[in-house]
Amino acid sequence: MMRKALLIAFLATPIFGALATSAKADTYKFTVTNVTFKDGFIINGTFDVNFTSKTITDVDLTGNGPLSGDTWSNTPCGGLPFINATPICFDSSGIKTYGLEFVFPFPIKSGSSGNLDGASKIKVPGLIIPGSNDYKSGTYSIEAVPSSTPEPSSALLLSIGLFLLLRRKTNSCLGDCRVEPINLTHFEMYNPGA
Repeated sequence: MMRKALLIAFLATPIFGALATSAKADTYKFTVTNVTFKDGFIINGTFDVNFTSKTITDVDLTGNGPLSGDTWSNTPCGGLPFINATPICFDSSGIKTYGLEFVFPFPIKSGSSGNLDGASKIKVPGLIIPGSNDYKSGTYSIEAVPSSTPEPSSALLLSIGLFLLLRRKTNSCLGDCRVEPINLTHFEMYNPGA
């Protein structure tokens, strides 16, 4: 019975190792620092983007002047798509609804950082002086949010280790591993007092 269980475990270990799901980072933390617009608005903060589910969470953006104290939520950007950049848009919850459009140049990956794309802008309600809401300066950085799922290489190494451990246990007796019945006459020959 034990041998059958070991055989099943022996065969199942590499199968489970091969079926382990990959744990690529789907969620990235974006940090924007001193994003300044020509009209004097400055934005700082962070937000998480999950590219698989196409959701933006944990938005923590702060602004100066009339933007101070506002909370921000993600909103669709609309307009034409960018060829070599990714726009991410937000609306404020203040008395007047301001809009932000951050444009991040490619590549969007962990470790990316630099200046935002020049197409970034703030959308001010009411009368807008052309060019006053344009991006002036500011930086960004992108980091992967760690996943609790092990990397495929870890799962593969674990399955190989279990496979070899079980293989070692099933091959621990060399030659014939059958247990012979005790021959009492043979036993008595070596233990005359028994």
